Amino acid sequence: MKDDEDVKICLDKLLEAHVILEEDNEETFRLIRKHSKDIQKICNNDLSMALILNAHFAKIEKRPYHPEAFMGIKGFNETSDYVMFACVMAFVEENGPESPFILPDLTSYLKRTMPNNLDWTQYHIRKRLVRVLQQMIVLKIITILDGKFDDFDRNEERVALFNATNYSRYFLNMFSKSLQSLTDYTQLVPISETKNISMQVIQRLLLSVGICRTEETESLFRYMRNEQERLTKFFEVNSFYEFELSKNLGILVSENRRIGIRYIPDSSSSGDLLMLIGSKLRNRSFVPDEFGQLHLSLTQWQSIVSEVAQKNQELLSKTYREKSFESISKELLMQTVNDGLI
Repeated sequence: MKDDEDVKICLDKLLEAHVILEEDNEETFRLIRKHSKDIQKICNNDLSMALILNAHFAKIEKRPYHPEAFMGIKGFNETSDYVMFACVMAFVEENGPESPFILPDLTSYLKRTMPNNLDWTQYHIRKRLVRVLQQMIVLKIITILDGKFDDFDRNEERVALFNATNYSRYFLNMFSKSLQSLTDYTQLVPISETKNISMQVIQRLLLSVGICRTEETESLFRYMRNEQERLTKFFEVNSFYEFELSKNLGILVSENRRIGIRYIPDSSSSGDLLMLIGSKLRNRSFVPDEFGQLHLSLTQWQSIVSEVAQKNQELLSKTYREKSFESISKELLMQTVNDGLI
């Protein structure tokens, strides 16, 4: 039915995007508003995630049961990046939407409110603020009205004029408890929800690369084996993916490549190398553990990457050919960790 297909399209767009702004994607936004009740029902009953919809934007509030490395913000490598991001968000929310502000106003606010004293004469501190502001522009939280800020790391006298969007005040989460009273992030999830294995499985399959069998996930695998038919039907009806379950892996797959989706491995030089490395790992005499996983030392990883890169120079881009094997090995290791493959 057309309505079912429309709901599937809406869910797919909402899960892939951080936010769908009415001004940027009017057609999809209208479709979401039209089917909001059906989408909200799926979010509540199957995903344990909330649909937020108002006159300006639509988003699914993704608060995963199981956070993973790749769910962080690309380019943010330190805890301090996220702390500054949250403080800038608080500043923007206090100002309110459509309230222009200049860069010196923000730096003064951060100096007063950041947990550690800020020294704006330090290059790495100014560079951090540049990263944060760039990310907020990407997320459509703020726009730049005048001036430049991306060289603030080199020129601390730089002045720029920004404006907060209507979306900005909906970005920060509200919690029922003081975060300072918590000892672990899992305390943010209500106890009743943590016991709902169905929601945990569906959410992790949609938000992660897949679910690997480990001691911690044995209960999820028992559920997937017992409810394989129901899960297959759920993803067939509500997504563009198919559910596959083996002894050690539960995963969603797609036979057709779709526009706007990042695939692992992708078509870059690193993606080509990862395909060849995967083949090499399967053909080597490594003995998997009881969960089908391989355990490699850093030296073994570096040796395999170097061997594959050396034998397949013609597949590599000029940039990759000019890198050392040690550098390629380190880069691929970071990429596979961030992608949830290692």
